Amino acid sequence: ISATEHDMFTGTFTGSGEGPFKMTWHPNGFYAGSGKTVFTGSVNGHSGSCVIMWVGNTKNDLGYWGFKWNIISGTGGLANLHGSGYCWGPGPSGVTMTGKIHFDPS
Repeated sequence: ISATEHDMFTGTFTGSGEGPFKMTWHPNGFYAGSGKTVFTGSVNGHSGSCVIMWVGNTKNDLGYWGFKWNIISGTGGLANLHGSGYCWGPGPSGVTMTGKIHFDPS
């Protein structure tokens, strides 16, 4: 299955995201997915865009996902942004992202 996701980010990342993803169903009820999200907004007061690559899975249904994310590029104020982490969800407010980010010196 291929589709496009549309995301709203709140918290450290504030803005919107959009990007393609693919899901693969396995006969035992396991789903695997991967995609790239182009985030546009601000991170810790720096504005710009970045590309977040993610890969993850769910077991038995599409109700709960766990996935790893990694920032692979950025532009504008996010050109020197790097980071990675883990997400899970959905929860009461959507997906929860945790991880570490940093800005390289210009």
